[in-house]
Amino acid sequence: MPAAANDLTEFFQVYKPPLAPLTNTAHPHDDFSGEVCSTTLLKYEFVNSYGHPAVAQYTPPPASCDWNTVYFHLYTMSKGRQYDRLAFLFLNDTELWRTSTPEPTAAGIYSTYTKDLTQFSTLLRQSGTLIFDLGNIVTDVLTGTFAVTMTAHYFKLEVPSQHKPADVIAPVSKMQGSNQQPSIFVLPNDIAQSTISVPKDVKKAVLSVIASGNSEEEFWYTNVPDDLKNTFPDTSLLGHSSYREVQVFVDGVMVDAIMPTPAIYTGGINPGLWKPIVCPYAYDLWEAEIDITAWVAGKSNAVIDLQVQGLHNVNSTLEVGGGIGQNWFVSARSFFWTDPTTAPIDASQFTLKASPPTIQYDYKIEGEGAAKVMTFSLSVERQAVVQRTTGDCAVWSTRNQKYSIQSSLFANGNNQTLLATTSVNDNVQIIPHNSTSLSQKIDVRTSEFTLGIDSAFIPYKDTSFFLYGKVNNTYNNQGPEYPLLTDKSALFLNSSSSSEQLGLQKYRDSRFMDDSSSYFSAAAGSNKTSWINGASQQGYRYDLTDSPSTSNRTVISYKRDVRSVYPQVKSDFQSINGVPVPGPVPIVSDPNQRKTGVVAAEAICISQPHGRVLECASR
Repeated sequence: MPAAANDLTEFFQVYKPPLAPLTNTAHPHDDFSGEVCSTTLLKYEFVNSYGHPAVAQYTPPPASCDWNTVYFHLYTMSKGRQYDRLAFLFLNDTELWRTSTPEPTAAGIYSTYTKDLTQFSTLLRQSGTLIFDLGNIVTDVLTGTFAVTMTAHYFKLEVPSQHKPADVIAPVSKMQGSNQQPSIFVLPNDIAQSTISVPKDVKKAVLSVIASGNSEEEFWYTNVPDDLKNTFPDTSLLGHSSYREVQVFVDGVMVDAIMPTPAIYTGGINPGLWKPIVCPYAYDLWEAEIDITAWVAGKSNAVIDLQVQGLHNVNSTLEVGGGIGQNWFVSARSFFWTDPTTAPIDASQFTLKASPPTIQYDYKIEGEGAAKVMTFSLSVERQAVVQRTTGDCAVWSTRNQKYSIQSSLFANGNNQTLLATTSVNDNVQIIPHNSTSLSQKIDVRTSEFTLGIDSAFIPYKDTSFFLYGKVNNTYNNQGPEYPLLTDKSALFLNSSSSSEQLGLQKYRDSRFMDDSSSYFSAAAGSNKTSWINGASQQGYRYDLTDSPSTSNRTVISYKRDVRSVYPQVKSDFQSINGVPVPGPVPIVSDPNQRKTGVVAAEAICISQPHGRVLECASR
């Protein structure tokens, strides 16, 4: 870690460290002891950088560096006043990582994050061009630059026998790497379509998708159905509903529609919420995988289309479609595992059954004028079943997804409460053709994500304003870990199979967040004083539930509970494999940890739902 960080405040994300450290360190997420080699990939300061990404040549380690695992580490430093910024890392035309920055302070901050990129081993054993795009603007008001250092750390670890990175990786992107630009599709303006070459002897094929809403779509989960946009005459609400799905097409057939997990960037809702503990996923944005083996096997090429859709009003209900606002950034990666010794996959064995989504929608509007309250609820359920029939049995691979939300807007549409839940269950049912044998159901993965938001915006005649934000979040997930590091596919399980074969190991993790913050911005020239307060509590749990192979570097369990009162950490407990992690500095226990003291507000930049971007300054 650069020495300059000693004088700065760390703004950090709560997540599992990649490795169990060899020594008792206060910084397990940044500890690379035991590496076989490492290199600095790039150093760059992003000033006025829209259209000007950092570009560096990537050279793989020499033959003397024998590795099977690789981590990229990002260190970011900033000082001044600035918005949060989205960043994309590409190797040639393939997106490796999507991240975002913290919002800085006048005194200066830093952040670090370590990303496991072992699934890209095939690409990272070849030379190429790294493109790290972080669009930033510096003015007299927006003074913060972002100085970044990115390093790669290579390890030779004990790995399970089924550890096998993909043989071929093909991008689904805009293919702008040769122009030294990020190959990102921007929806709805672009057509997010790529023709990919399919290698011979495909054993497994997975499409990994990255998609994030921005600008009008940054807070898509706070949007309203189109028929409610004009409920409050003095307030413009964003539409297309509070539901989004990422649709994946292979050769014109929609093979899945994925319900994305929301992420809140560090300037979102109320910046006091995210200092110094940022929202989960802020530094490592949501990704999702779809098994496309059945739809590409035996072909020489395939056309992949990515679309993002919301809901639109049709008569008295809602249907998928109607477009989206500006904008979504999307790309994907096709991972192929090949095996010339196995029999070719017979595509005629597979059938896709995807029923139209089940949508329920209700709303009511009560009161008049300042007392008007608009409340709505909606839910969307989807099921997709891939059936494979062989001589011995039928295999049904099923994905069930459900999204539901209840939302209320009042105070002329400036205040909103909502509770949204996304649940996903993947399972496989094996049905023998022999009537004397029992069918077997294998739960592959289950996850549930809940997000609760209570926000308020109160403007005053002198242009002062008050903001309140409270965000609650829980996430529970269990299933096979590292599915992109094995050639096992759910479509080819049999009666002796288990879901552990679909990853390197089986795990469960859970996280929770309870954050609140208030901010008052005084009008210029008034006798008022700007102030801010806030408190945060976040927790994370991770456990391996079954692993065929572990070593002294394996994180078998991880626990962290951290609390802060804006803008300082008040308590922090971590343990790895049951061993407490020493704190970087002593933290005094405070019985009033959740008490939020008022702090004079420094310059902050705010993005709010429904397109409300507030003045980026403390006045």
